[in-house]
Amino acid sequence: KEYRIGLLKAGIKHLVNFSPNIKKIGLVSFNDKLTTELPLTYNSESRKKQIITTIDSIKTEGTTNGILGISECYELFDTNELVNHKKMIILATDGVFFHSSDEEKKLYQLIEQKEKEGYLFSTLGFGSAEQNNLKLNKMALLGNGFFIKVVPSMIETPDFLGNEFLSYRLYEPRK
Repeated sequence: KEYRIGLLKAGIKHLVNFSPNIKKIGLVSFNDKLTTELPLTYNSESRKKQIITTIDSIKTEGTTNGILGISECYELFDTNELVNHKKMIILATDGVFFHSSDEEKKLYQLIEQKEKEGYLFSTLGFGSAEQNNLKLNKMALLGNGFFIKVVPSMIETPDFLGNEFLSYRLYEPRK
């Protein structure tokens, strides 16, 4: 499990360091408890060290409360006035976070509703459970985003999260 959190952190740091189109970043961790690790913060050169330090401090523990965590991510955007900006939530997870089919259904409905409000929802899967990856892919499809299954060998590739695709998604006109 420790290598997966390392992959997850490396992936998020890659986005921070090499995606100039990401203007603001916020970090929410959710397991047995919900923590807003970093409120929406400008992804500027002067703040990169703070952002990277925050990413490095994230720890894994307990189970994952997906609905609570993702709801908090949407709340983070809703409480910050981001006019004329695309809003993309990128769920980076190394675990399974559905505890029941009712929770799964509620989460899918939330993602669909927020997509209609202009939010993109993408997922990065750092685990190997195929069933979970199928669910992460479904969430990304519902959120008009993308799903990437991250494996250890990808970290060594300079553009392993597909900056061109990510940039395209952030700047393409809404339908």
